[in-house]
Amino acid sequence: MKNSKTMAYINLFSVLRNIEDLCRLDEFSKEIIKDENVSISFNIKNGPKAALIFKDGACTFVPNQGKARIRLFFTSYEHMNKMVDGKAMPIPLTGFFKISFLTKKFMKLSERLEFYLRPEENLLEDPKFMLIHTELLLYTAVNAAAQFANADPIGQLIAKDIANGQVAVEINDGPSVHAIVNNGVMQVSKGITKTPRARMDFADIDAAYGLLSGNMDAFTCIASSKLSLSGYVPMLDNINKLLFHIATYLR
Repeated sequence: MKNSKTMAYINLFSVLRNIEDLCRLDEFSKEIIKDENVSISFNIKNGPKAALIFKDGACTFVPNQGKARIRLFFTSYEHMNKMVDGKAMPIPLTGFFKISFLTKKFMKLSERLEFYLRPEENLLEDPKFMLIHTELLLYTAVNAAAQFANADPIGQLIAKDIANGQVAVEINDGPSVHAIVNNGVMQVSKGITKTPRARMDFADIDAAYGLLSGNMDAFTCIASSKLSLSGYVPMLDNINKLLFHIATYLR
């Protein structure tokens, strides 16, 4: 069963966060924002906040920032989740003269993100599309695992047993990300870490897609040399438990 608080954290810090990378990876999205200088903040009552800043042809996701030219307010975690599902509208607090950006260009970005995260099967035959899809899938999964660890009661129990340190998740000749665990709290950073305590290394994009999409299990990946695990294995066991649980939230 989905916990509405956990879902809201995942929607904000995992799903919407991807717009930053969407605008870096996708030419269509780059074109949408190329002349924009605007920011949008998402503020949940008694909950988290974050902002997307569009400037100089790029987008930056800033956690814990509530100030922006367009400030959107959500009365509850459920309200935030319904907005992401397209079943509710946020309450604009400021930026009324920029609302057209929200209703037109930002909506196009949201649709483009869904285009990549929930693709039609035939699109996966395009290597360029597959690369972008899998990179966004990687960021979504690892960030969602972190939010589950930090916000969900079951996730917090799992996270308590994860040793301090960094877990690298890397795709050969592709994107990489690492989870940073400190006393049961997990953060995520893109890029390679030089000091991982444990590692998950995918042989290629197809292997990462297979596991992250649920089309292939970890044992099959390992047996076929598509996935290698190294370092402090108990950390990886608990990370895999988190990834197993977030599959419910990312369907």
